[in-house]
Amino acid sequence: MTTAPLRPGEWVDHATALDDIPGDRYRMEIPTDRYVATDFMAVEREAIWMKVWQVVGRADELAKAGDWKQYRIFDQSYIVVRGKDDKIRGFVNACRHRGNVLCREARGNSKRGFLCQYHLWSYDLQGNLKGMLREALAGPIDKAAHGLIEVPVDTFGGFVFLNPDPGAAPLAEFIGDEVATMLAPYHLDQMVTVMDVTEAIDCNWKVVMDAFQEGYHIDGIHPQLLRVINIDPKTSRYKFFENHCVSMAPFDVVGASAQAQVDGVMDLPETFPSTVAVLPRFTELVDQYKGEDGTLDFLSLPAVRAGIEVMERIDINSVHDRVQVLTAWTLERMQDLRHANGSPLVQVLGPWEPVDRGATVAFVLVDPDGHELADRSIERMATTAGISLRTGCFCNPGAGDTARDVSADDLRPFLAADTYEGRPVSLCEVDQVFRRHRDVGVSALRVSLGMSSNEADVRTWIGFLGGLLDRRVDELDPPPPVPPPRPDGA
Repeated sequence: MTTAPLRPGEWVDHATALDDIPGDRYRMEIPTDRYVATDFMAVEREAIWMKVWQVVGRADELAKAGDWKQYRIFDQSYIVVRGKDDKIRGFVNACRHRGNVLCREARGNSKRGFLCQYHLWSYDLQGNLKGMLREALAGPIDKAAHGLIEVPVDTFGGFVFLNPDPGAAPLAEFIGDEVATMLAPYHLDQMVTVMDVTEAIDCNWKVVMDAFQEGYHIDGIHPQLLRVINIDPKTSRYKFFENHCVSMAPFDVVGASAQAQVDGVMDLPETFPSTVAVLPRFTELVDQYKGEDGTLDFLSLPAVRAGIEVMERIDINSVHDRVQVLTAWTLERMQDLRHANGSPLVQVLGPWEPVDRGATVAFVLVDPDGHELADRSIERMATTAGISLRTGCFCNPGAGDTARDVSADDLRPFLAADTYEGRPVSLCEVDQVFRRHRDVGVSALRVSLGMSSNEADVRTWIGFLGGLLDRRVDELDPPPPVPPPRPDGA
């Protein structure tokens, strides 16, 4: 008997609701000294923070041998480093001679190991003591017994964890099988870091946790978010484990129209400034669901929740630089594609240079004789190859014909009332009808690059285009026919 793999969020179906928790189950009044007393903080330091597994960062931050990162907690400093054997290790950030700090920066690379600047004791990436200045004067020292003090380090879901306690139980045991099974469908190990922010806040750590894990304050502090979210205690769910707990609150706006929720998302930078980085892409996604009159013609936006989460973590400068480089490379490779007779395969409807342009490239493909390849045929071929393309009039009536030097007088006959089956053609159909009479269309192909795009995507795209070199119009499958008129004649 095989068990079907879990889906992300499936645990919610069997989780605990607030109504399932007795009112006297948990102590709701906490003494003030738990937040301000220095002696209680000292107890927490030793009982919690010096004993528990903590997230240091992502494993991809330590990509090469010698890559290291400093991790600080209270007055303690640790080094996490990837060795030449590809293993990630953790050490107390102090020389074994006089305790001098080895690494003062936040991160770096030490291919040959670590050197104490005080008396020039050196250590390899495995923490072994390798050399000392004037070793003969230092006296008889057992190097094997004076390596760096190692602390437990392990990985889970692409994250690097460290525990200051040398005798800590293994990370897998701390996380537990139930938590690992619940998180497996999310494929955390395949995710990438888009934003890493550290902020020092003048308060006890529990104050931050208190605020982060409740939505009670939204009405007072973030009222603008009520256009996007509505935290309902009746729909919140919880799951408790031996060492962990998890909570979920659906961010649904009951009774709000799709347009109202979109408007709320557009106002998110007021609360989360970093969300401005992805609003252009969000707008592009929303535009796909707009009718010809500009209204949204769907009941909900499935991408809204995921979009909000991503918006909170994105660094706009990093996204801009990455996308600009990928766009420039894509345009360069597309420009190099030429048929055997030297004629170009690609005609870009816009600038070839990445300066002062966006990451969406509109273009047409032509055969060796200069005849345009039908974009819908290309779209169908791309779909078969696992590539997503957009076709049409740029989602902007008038832009396509302007870019193609098609005048209004050229188009007007095809928009007449009796043009097609006794009715005017729609904006989606005008390109196909126009092509029947002219050797040019008013639509184009479009590819877009974004924060999730990578070099492999560009290579795949250029490889697909390369398969169209020296192919003529009549060698491609014909595009799908213009759809028949609707029964109501509209």
